[in-house]
Order: sequence, then C-alpha cells, then structure tokens
Amino acid sequence: MRQAQADIRHLNWIRYLVGSALVILLMAIFLRTSDSIDNNAERTALAATVRGMQEQLNQYHNYWMVNKQPKSATIAGRDLQFDNKGWIVPLNNGKYDCNLLLELALKGKKVFGKPIKLLYSVGWKDGRSCLYTWGDESTYIEIEKRVSYTVSVKKLSQTKN
Repeated sequence: MRQAQADIRHLNWIRYLVGSALVILLMAIFLRTSDSIDNNAERTALAATVRGMQEQLNQYHNYWMVNKQPKSATIAGRDLQFDNKGWIVPLNNGKYDCNLLLELALKGKKVFGKPIKLLYSVGWKDGRSCLYTWGDESTYIEIEKRVSYTVSVKKLSQTKN
C-alpha cells in the first residue's frame, strides 16, 4: 500500500514536471513569435514610410513640371527652391540642409514613435547624400540626390565592408 502511494506521488510529480515544461515551452514559442511579429511590423512600417518619403519628394518634382518649371515656389506655406531638373533644394540660410529635406519628405511623421535623426551629410559635384539613423541606430535611411532623389533603407550589416 505504501509503495502504491509512493508510486502515485512520483507519478503526480512527473506529471507536474512535464506539465510545467510544456507550459514553459509554449511561453518561449509565444515570446519568440511575438518578437518576430513586432520586427516584421517595424520593417513594414519603415518600408511604407520610406515609400511615402519617396512619393513626397516626387510630388514636389511633379509640382515643378505642372507649374511651368518655376525656380522657386511657396508650397504649404514653405518657400522652396528647385534645381534646373525640378528637384527641391532644401536650403536654410543658403546652405543645403538635410534636416529640412527630411522634414519636407517625412512631414513630421515618426516610425513606431521613434524619431529619424541625421547622422551625416556628404556632397559632391553632381549630388548629395543625407544619411539618417532610426530606432536602435542599426537601421539607416539614406536620401541620395544624383539626377533625382532616391530614398532607401539599410541595415548596419549592409553598410560594413
């Protein structure tokens, strides 16, 4: 009889351990899946934001084409300059301003509540590149102007050589 009670206790203990292990396993799977969902949502939101930035810069160019190619215009209360190909030139006190370019392209939006901050700006004879950081600063957004503006996203692993 005592042996039977001891066997039942051991069996109950094993059931408890197996049940606990199963619950812990399910929680780990759920947490891993929810992190993956969050990462996918952030990537999707960032991609949509970058597309929106590109579209906004293209809209300024379309304005220039439709309105007889002015050298400057006031759009939404802002005085904007255009280059000879119709792309905006974000000038602040006569200097190219990447923060102004970001403001014009992004219109004050944030991605998942995280700001986009200027990292650096590089200019050359026929163009300019503005590189911004986002989130944990391993994600970069680049707005590059050669013939036209292009907006792209890069991860830190893509920028290392």
